Amino acid sequence: MKGLIKQERDSLIINSGGSLSNKELLKNVIEHVDESINKIVIFSEFLRKEYKTKLLKGLKELTTNPIQDYLQGKKELEKTRIIKEAKKIMKPGMSSTDIYNKLLTPKITPRFINSQLKTRIPKGYKKVKEYKVKESSISIANKGNQFLYILKPFELKLYYESIKKVSGVIKELEEADFNISDLRKDVLKKINSKKIDNKLKNVIKRHSIGFGLLDIIFNDKRVQDVYFYSSGSNLHINHSIYGDCETNIKLSGKDVENIATKIRVASGRPFDDSFPVIDYELEGYDLRVCGVREPLTFNGIGYAFRKHRQKPWNLSDFIENGMITTEIAGLLNFLVDGQCSILITGPRGSGKTSLLSALINEVPLNQRIIVIEDTPELPVKKLSKAGFKIQHLRIKAPLKERTTGYELSAEEALRTALRLGESVLVMGEVRGEEAKALFEAMRVGATGNVVLGTIHGSTVYDTFDRVVNDLKVPATSFKSTDIIISCANLRRGESLLSDRRVVSITEVHKNWTNKPVFKEIARFDNQSKKLKITKLKESYVINKIAELKGMSVNQCLNSIKLRAKAKELLVKHLGLRNPSIIAGYNTKISELLSQKDKKFLSKLREFLYSATKE
Repeated sequence: MKGLIKQERDSLIINSGGSLSNKELLKNVIEHVDESINKIVIFSEFLRKEYKTKLLKGLKELTTNPIQDYLQGKKELEKTRIIKEAKKIMKPGMSSTDIYNKLLTPKITPRFINSQLKTRIPKGYKKVKEYKVKESSISIANKGNQFLYILKPFELKLYYESIKKVSGVIKELEEADFNISDLRKDVLKKINSKKIDNKLKNVIKRHSIGFGLLDIIFNDKRVQDVYFYSSGSNLHINHSIYGDCETNIKLSGKDVENIATKIRVASGRPFDDSFPVIDYELEGYDLRVCGVREPLTFNGIGYAFRKHRQKPWNLSDFIENGMITTEIAGLLNFLVDGQCSILITGPRGSGKTSLLSALINEVPLNQRIIVIEDTPELPVKKLSKAGFKIQHLRIKAPLKERTTGYELSAEEALRTALRLGESVLVMGEVRGEEAKALFEAMRVGATGNVVLGTIHGSTVYDTFDRVVNDLKVPATSFKSTDIIISCANLRRGESLLSDRRVVSITEVHKNWTNKPVFKEIARFDNQSKKLKITKLKESYVINKIAELKGMSVNQCLNSIKLRAKAKELLVKHLGLRNPSIIAGYNTKISELLSQKDKKFLSKLREFLYSATKE
């Protein structure tokens, strides 16, 4: 027998010097197959072949070459499963080689893929969706409330010669001596210099400087988050349509350590027993990764990859997916224009940061914006390119024990932001020592403009409790908040699927001392499954904005209605979701409203028409 044979659990593992044909498999392996063996795995130089052994069991006592014997007329084999299956596929003129290949078709995986892949839909599951991610294919299957995300990578479609070329280049890169500071640049240069097909170059990039099969998932626009648990289970993803899905990918120990190494190299930060947490923005991938390992975990390494959207969220997107209505979009645009202090609250994954991103897009272009974050989650670069004047400040992450010199505490960064002058202030997340300074600045009017931020909480009372009791902000300072927007993940009945929804918009009244007074100006209606505006005419905030703008309350309400119609008009133009177009559109809305233009909607249509032509 060529190579080495060993048994691991229910598998017979064979390391061969070269590729074994099906005939060699039968001839050399059949004597090792017994009831405990369910599959045979053969490793050759470039390939991994996996055979199911159902057809081979029970043949050891009969013959070492069953198909050849059958073709010669050995009737005693007719009762065996392999011969019964052979009868079904045999046609006149078929050679014994054809029958071998038909009966014993292996699952072939290139050796450079270390992950375990099961590409067949399991029994009991039904395919509900199939689509492409470049050259790879994705299938979604479900069984009741459980969904599977099945990746069939382009790598599995490669022929032997292509696999050999890819493996050769990967081996060459592994053995090359690159400067660590220019590693990615030099590796890309080396790959691009090869005279091979571009599709093969992409495969090489994935399995050299990339994250292997994860790169394909990262490129799937429908995937929002990717999770790998330290317990070693299959990858899980959060799908924009099907929610939480288990994937058909199980990372090997080598894959997990390779990811850790690449994150360390990219970030320049430690990730080991002394520093068991790493939180980093992966450039080139537009996603954020958080990794944990021992001693923080009991065993192994876990990762959470959270993707940023390719195009920043805007209110039109939320109208389309049902998170808000056009009326609510008009109200939010009016509140931002009215320089309100707005806190967005909700549990993790409820869309707080996404909504915050959309509200930044509602800020007039002539306003300066200061964004404060520990890890960049907001699309500052994309908004800056669209014409927004944004200063991005980095603060120390709350979990970090060791910081570089340029990372300020949240409180220091906030005080610096206030010294930078009158600006719209955006706090990525209010969660620590900066809370006191933020609310104090809002209370005395030091910001002079809109203040936007997110905070974890389920209801407005949870938010108040967290800010006042946990973050030790005086209750009188909390009064500086004008509006609290509550987000939630609402389950679809008994289904495990859920939808992100804004469930209430609440104003904070000022005439109280210790016990807060809240009033909902928009409430989620369970019957219609929509957020509905309630009695805006009596709203404290609307009256306050009316006074500041020198308008009557009725004029403010009319302005909200016109803004809602404007948002409805924008939703109909699907292609116009560029932040710069939306910013220009919002500027046009304000301009036409200030002029009290009677042709408000027709002129907005003209604007959108000209934007479409450009």
